[in-house]
Amino acid sequence: MRPIFPLLRILLLLTTAILGLLALGCGVKGPPIPPQMVPPPPVTDLQGRVVEDRAVLTWTGPGRASRRVMEMTGFRVYRARTPLSESACENCPLSFEQAAELNPGPQPDSQMRFSEVLQPGYRYTYKVVGYGAGDNRFEDSNLVALEFP
Repeated sequence: MRPIFPLLRILLLLTTAILGLLALGCGVKGPPIPPQMVPPPPVTDLQGRVVEDRAVLTWTGPGRASRRVMEMTGFRVYRARTPLSESACENCPLSFEQAAELNPGPQPDSQMRFSEVLQPGYRYTYKVVGYGAGDNRFEDSNLVALEFP
């Protein structure tokens, strides 16, 4: 006569395992998750020059390479201004303030232009930052420094 306890023990172990697997596999699916959106590349061709008493900046807005790239709504131009009497410091932090906000319209990859009147005796440093819907701020552009004695 065989003992019944080992058979019950195996049956109980299998039942527990099956119920455990069912409990883990059972559930409600979550909502579908859209593909991850990526920000557009930063402006890398920002250029500046002094024309008479004005700073003239030009750059090309990065185009939208695919539908996964976030749409760009516009650009913000930032300016830092330091007196020429202070020596130029490469590693010193600059205090930027917003100089303008530009909306490129339906073609954000077009050639952009910004100009403003300069005050004599200052070193100006500019950068351009793109932004998208919901005021998403993208990466900073390269810096451009201009001196107006």
